[in-house]
Amino acid sequence: MIGDDIVVKKSANQVDALVGKKIRARRTAVDMSQSELGKALGITFQQVQKYESGTNRVGAGRLYDIAKLLGVPVSYFYEGLYQHPDVEEPVSDETLIAQALERIRQRSQRELAKRLVMALLREFEAE
Repeated sequence: MIGDDIVVKKSANQVDALVGKKIRARRTAVDMSQSELGKALGITFQQVQKYESGTNRVGAGRLYDIAKLLGVPVSYFYEGLYQHPDVEEPVSDETLIAQALERIRQRSQRELAKRLVMALLREFEAE
């Protein structure tokens, strides 16, 4: 447990399964066997199988190494993640601010709020 309300889950989950599928897809696209990938990583082909099936979770450092070996950025393994039905897409602060501004019906008040946000932005950028 980290902090009071965040629990670290050690078992693999649906995100791990999606990352594993992307590893398999890229590995086969570059015509590399599980054995070859495993050897380059210093692990067994069985471990590569477990990563690809989503049975075992891939650590950040290992995923970085896999990305280098397969010639893709780490972000490749997360592409399409938010199209997965069980994973919610995070909402950026910019989107939340834009949505809040849109809810202000009176044009003059909306413009005033926009000016305030822009003034704050300029102030923080000057620091």
